[in-house]
Amino acid sequence: MDPHVDTDHLTPRAALAELRRRIRAAFQQRNWSQDTLASKASLSRSVVNPVVSGTHNAAVPSERTVTRLAAALGLDAGPLSELHAAAAGPPPGPVKAASPHRPTTGWGEAVPVEAADPARLQVHPAVLPAPDPGGYTFLTPYLPRPHDQEIRDRITPALQGGTSVLVIVTGGSSTGKTRALYQALNDLAPHRTLLCPDTGEDLLHLLDGGRIQDQAVLWLNEAQRFFYGPHANEAAAALHRLLAQQTGTVAVGTLWTDPYWQDLTRSGTPGDPHAHIRDLLTGAVTARVTVPDRLSPDEQRQWRELAATHGDRRLSQALDAGSADRGRIVQHLSGGPELLRAYLDGPGHHFTAAEHALITAAVDARRLGHRAPLPGPLLAQAADAQLDPRERATGNHWDREALEGLCTGRRPDGTHTDIRRALTAVHTHVPRTGAEVVYEPADYLEQQLRRRRADQLGDPALWQALLEHTTDPHSLHTLADAAQRRGLLQHAVRIYQRAIRARHPAAATDLANLLSTATDPHQNGTRWIAEHADFTDPLGVAALLEALREAGQEKAVQVLLARDPTEHADLTHPWRVSFLLRVLREVGQEEAVQVLLARDPAAHTDLTHPRDVADLLRVLREAGQEEAVQVLEHRALNAGGLHPPPPPLLPYGRDLDGTPARAWTWDGLGL
Repeated sequence: MDPHVDTDHLTPRAALAELRRRIRAAFQQRNWSQDTLASKASLSRSVVNPVVSGTHNAAVPSERTVTRLAAALGLDAGPLSELHAAAAGPPPGPVKAASPHRPTTGWGEAVPVEAADPARLQVHPAVLPAPDPGGYTFLTPYLPRPHDQEIRDRITPALQGGTSVLVIVTGGSSTGKTRALYQALNDLAPHRTLLCPDTGEDLLHLLDGGRIQDQAVLWLNEAQRFFYGPHANEAAAALHRLLAQQTGTVAVGTLWTDPYWQDLTRSGTPGDPHAHIRDLLTGAVTARVTVPDRLSPDEQRQWRELAATHGDRRLSQALDAGSADRGRIVQHLSGGPELLRAYLDGPGHHFTAAEHALITAAVDARRLGHRAPLPGPLLAQAADAQLDPRERATGNHWDREALEGLCTGRRPDGTHTDIRRALTAVHTHVPRTGAEVVYEPADYLEQQLRRRRADQLGDPALWQALLEHTTDPHSLHTLADAAQRRGLLQHAVRIYQRAIRARHPAAATDLANLLSTATDPHQNGTRWIAEHADFTDPLGVAALLEALREAGQEKAVQVLLARDPTEHADLTHPWRVSFLLRVLREVGQEEAVQVLLARDPAAHTDLTHPRDVADLLRVLREAGQEEAVQVLEHRALNAGGLHPPPPPLLPYGRDLDGTPARAWTWDGLGL
């Protein structure tokens, strides 16, 4: 096989196919199992499987994955890197600077903190409700509050060379989370290198390339962009390792408390889709700081003094508006409440009927569970159904023109859709150069309408558009759950089915639990589930097996077991492996237990969490796997994850030299 290939004439799909073919050929020559390759490459089996299997439509592996597989298989990494670059396509180019005085940042750039454009960092602009000749700067004077000191206390030790830290600032929309981080970094680390990825894949590029050094600051504003999607868990695990192993690095990010922080840190979810993310966010490397959504009376007094001192009418007008809004001062700086009022006025006022319908579709799609950025065809299909025939445009590109007007703030006729010439109702998101533009509603509008429209069932056309256009597995699963909770059971079944095809680990169990003898009288549904469920996650396999068995779906159980689920289960997570072993023994599948044990989970499991390792040790002992117990104990002790077992308890204990003590009594001690 010629190691070199002319990538200039390959499409990304062809380059990916050639990359996988070369790795798969070397893998097959070695006659290794996927577990062996994963162990030698220091990767999880769930990462290795899509590269070496015949899976169709698999995502492009990360550069780190390709490099490690090449080293493990003895392949020349150079040609594989060229193929990987061709498969991934060009990285996102730099974004045009929002300010003429500050350079922008992107995943391929590195600039000092003090030189970064606050607009590019997504600090909300503060503008007046009406034109004003004041010539104000982009940023208003800043009022420090208690959370500002907490942020500084958290990042200072790392800036001084101590333990690395991820500071996540949580709170509501437009409460000052991003500005607080911007102020802290400019005050404490103005000369540090600032790195700003846009997606989880971008973050992996930075980690793979060793770009996040001990003097770097990693900017993860709106961190849900990194913690949902196909690269989320891999990126979170890699960042967790970096912060735990490297000193002097600061990472900062923001998240809404509801829904993002609560969703990403929740345990007990079937399939545990956010395991690595939860480990990162709740682990020792992360510090959470909460920003209140209201100013106290004393803070309002300080705000008024600050406005008077600097003569900044933006501060004084935000105070006047926010004082009447129960202390929500900061929100009024960016015009969030004004944007909400413009929407609530309905179509035909600030927004046209088509624009209003597109905004409604976007915020409702998010409210129902579509966490990923929204494709234009989804929004157009849902919005069009809301329009009266007399309101529909005659052109073929009405949706693109309307969305462009909402995102830029200006219609083709020169009239404005934005608020105060600054705040737009919808934002564009371009994952990489050449990719289709996707859209996100303004965060303040989304959060406020999420509450106001919480009791809304969701328009039928929107549900159909979500079914037809959603591809992200986590969004599909969340949408299916939302449909089920609203009693839309037929639609929930359809969305769950798409989530299963997209390989969501918990979707199969949830769909099996939804079906009943009334809705699936011939067990065709549960049989389909057993035939198509993804077996990568051992927790998902165990939960599905339990659900089918408890429902008396023996035919489906036999179909599932015939697919040999233990051959595909990822051995990385010790607790999940131990749970699957327990369930298999409970259902009498000793042969499957032996197949899973033969794959040697003790040699491959992750050692990060001592309690989970201890649980796997107990299960291995119960199965009589003493050799595996010794292997796992040795690995865990060497990694510092377990303490040596105490010496056996003797009737009279030991003397100070460690030898067994002779018989003694209280009376003989002379006390």
